[in-house]
Amino acid sequence: MPLSGALGLGCGPFPRLGMAGLAGGLIGAFAIGAIIAVGRVLLGRAGLSLRRAARLSRAMAGASCGSGWSRR
Repeated sequence: MPLSGALGLGCGPFPRLGMAGLAGGLIGAFAIGAIIAVGRVLLGRAGLSLRRAARLSRAMAGASCGSGWSRR
């Protein structure tokens, strides 16, 4: 979040970008957070693991989504 303020107001070495800087800083902060979170999951340090997903049949998809895909 400090990146948003720095880009919006032009603090330090950052250019003053106004509202575009606030939005860019927020997107950058969330992107960095997402990269860190995905990295922790892939390295196994997040307390959960990813495994290959089972194939999803049409009947299962229809039943879980309620979209009417399942045959009656």
